[in-house]
Amino acid sequence: MTELQKILDTADHGICEISAEGVCTFVNVAAAKLLGYVPADLAGKSFHTTVHHHRADGRVYPEGDCPIQRALRGGYADRVAEDVFWHKQGHAVTVTYAIAPIEDGAAQPAAVLTFTECTEPGRMASELRRMADALAEADRRRTEFVATLAHELRNPLAPVRNGLELIRKAGNDPAAVAEVRDMMARQIGQLVRLINDLLDIARVSSGRMKIVREAVSLQSLVTAATETNAELLKQSQLELRLRMPAEPIMMMADATRLIQVFNNLLDNAAKYTPAGGLITVTVTQDESQARVAFVDSGVGIAAHSLGAVFDMFARVGLSAMGTQEGLGIGLNLVRRLVELHGGSVSAQSEGVNRGSAFVVTLPLTPLDAHVNPVIRKALAADVEGSVKVLVVDDNVDAAETLSSLLASDHRITRVANDGREALRAVGEFRPDIVFLDIGMPGIDGYQVARAIREMPGIGQPMLVALTGWGTADDRERSRTAGFDRHLTKPADFSVIDQLLSGLAGARDG
Repeated sequence: MTELQKILDTADHGICEISAEGVCTFVNVAAAKLLGYVPADLAGKSFHTTVHHHRADGRVYPEGDCPIQRALRGGYADRVAEDVFWHKQGHAVTVTYAIAPIEDGAAQPAAVLTFTECTEPGRMASELRRMADALAEADRRRTEFVATLAHELRNPLAPVRNGLELIRKAGNDPAAVAEVRDMMARQIGQLVRLINDLLDIARVSSGRMKIVREAVSLQSLVTAATETNAELLKQSQLELRLRMPAEPIMMMADATRLIQVFNNLLDNAAKYTPAGGLITVTVTQDESQARVAFVDSGVGIAAHSLGAVFDMFARVGLSAMGTQEGLGIGLNLVRRLVELHGGSVSAQSEGVNRGSAFVVTLPLTPLDAHVNPVIRKALAADVEGSVKVLVVDDNVDAAETLSSLLASDHRITRVANDGREALRAVGEFRPDIVFLDIGMPGIDGYQVARAIREMPGIGQPMLVALTGWGTADDRERSRTAGFDRHLTKPADFSVIDQLLSGLAGARDG
């Protein structure tokens, strides 16, 4: 035993030297005694497996989640932390500990772990330090968030403003106007997504977000998200590979929210993957679960940052070359929306510049027996055919422009601008699908929907609420009134197109 080791053995707090592999290479007397051992019992043993294998609540503590193991891989923390180590007799010992690297030029890193039993005063001091650190970190992130939000709002607004001036100067040049218009549409789409994410985070945080489940095909939702992001991937010069089983994976889920999840994960992959990279989306299932994996060849995630990627305002990886800025709310919203479905999402990476993978796992709940069978078949279909569409909106421009967009691919459209006109059109036109505004004067959309459901001899048209009202209460109210889907304005046209294509397939079938 060296002189230094003899001195360390006289200390009244536990001291352990741990190798990069997590093996105890030195344990002083106080450390061994506190845990019911003698030093020789712990020497050469894995610290995690021997004394840190379970959490305070008794659940298994995976080595990948263990902060001590993460520290040994390079993410050393200099703050005091509180945890439980396990005594030889099987009971938990609450300790405060700190870990620091040994910097002696060795090829393999090692660390010194110091710890002491947490008495009540010590526990209170540790908790106060933890709370102060958490408040300081939250304040830093909020300050950064506000500055970033201003930046993210200005980014799309600047080209939109420039585009208006270009259109004014272009005069009668259709090609120039069309190019500027496409650019403006992309920028406004970014603004809409940003605002929607902000509102949804607020709803989830306040407990007002509700999931409205319906029968959906998981493949159709993934396809809708990839179509929405096709232009972004093209501009970023990224290759997308989509791997899905041919047989529809049907589940009860909120289609709008899951498309939002997949949109955010594709957007995240595009931000952190340099030009020329590859993004692969793979859909699989077993007896009880479905999985959607988003794998990219991008900048990757450092091991010590994996646990933080889903935190609010976290923007892991922004220092890597070629990445773009963001608000740090997209992945947090992904986790919350997936958890509302009873599922989970995980992040995986082999390290910096080695790509990353985000895996969404969703339970396969049985289809509701009362779901309209036409809608169920429509959502699983993927061919187009003749569909009669009724668009109802008191905003004449909104109704006419949507009707014009839909009047293609063998679709027959008709427009109504108030509730009474809509009911007459349903009786005469007998549409397959009705896009119906809610907030109309006189007879509102809820009343029209209930009246349509009571009309004899018109079959069961799909009713889609197309409205500016999008809270959980609004969605629940529209469902109760008889609507099959609820879309908020401005709706993503790829989602509308997906609905119509599926409905056409159901008719042809």
